[in-house]
Amino acid sequence: MYISFSHKNLNFELENINSTRKTLLPKSEIDLNILSYNLFLYSKEDIYFGYWEEEKRAELLGKSKFTKNQDVIVLSRVFDTNARNTLLDNLNLEYPDQTDVIGKTKYGWDQTLGDFRQQINNGGVVILSKWPIQEKIQYIFKNHGCGNDTFYNKGFAYVKIKKGSQIIHIVGTDTQSEDSTCSDLGVNARINQLTEIKKFIDSKRISNKEIVLIAGALNVDKSNQSEYKNMLNILEVNEPNYAGIPFTWDTKKTRLLLIIISITPGTRPQITGNIYSFPKITFNFRFGRI
Repeated sequence: MYISFSHKNLNFELENINSTRKTLLPKSEIDLNILSYNLFLYSKEDIYFGYWEEEKRAELLGKSKFTKNQDVIVLSRVFDTNARNTLLDNLNLEYPDQTDVIGKTKYGWDQTLGDFRQQINNGGVVILSKWPIQEKIQYIFKNHGCGNDTFYNKGFAYVKIKKGSQIIHIVGTDTQSEDSTCSDLGVNARINQLTEIKKFIDSKRISNKEIVLIAGALNVDKSNQSEYKNMLNILEVNEPNYAGIPFTWDTKKTRLLLIIISITPGTRPQITGNIYSFPKITFNFRFGRI
């Protein structure tokens, strides 16, 4: 999911450049290409998901065409250390500024906020940038979720980057997943985590002349209108216009989980952007095309 916060006088155009790219084009000067991808690279120690050729998939993903020519890449669920290192090493030449994975260590971050727990699995979110990262903060959700998610330091990575003269703020996250072992499938935990994201953004007091993006897996199914609208209300954003294919997840019938919208911080203006969602194109014999 993408959410873009911008000054009300800064107009955006979104172009479908190809099947892997999301492009934000303020008419003034900045051309920003953002790629967000849920890689599902679980550690081998995870008894449910840790046996799906993580290292091989990481190697193939690092060589994939759609990872090229971006400005920023937000990766989620890159839990496995070996697979993550393989992928990041392959992408390092084009994206030299990289955060560590959230929830692993406090070292290397400007700040660690929220409720960081020792001796628990990392949170799986990494941000890579072609441009200098001027500030990086990891925030571990105070609400640790339910079900399998409780075994991970889930939260978000925040970075401030500068491309040309433009400052861009990016939050990359992976909120509570839908989980049948949770009493409400994880809805309440996800609501609390979205609230934590909103409070953090408000606390930064970012100028309304600067762009703010929320990217990653927010795990809200657009077809569930009650939860979807509640998410928009919590984050104080309006619903965007949609374009492109209507699916982003699931190997058979996918659900829309990625959006791009543009708002002014502290207000509820009209939307100026569109969403473009694309098929996942990494081949794996267990999944088919994912």
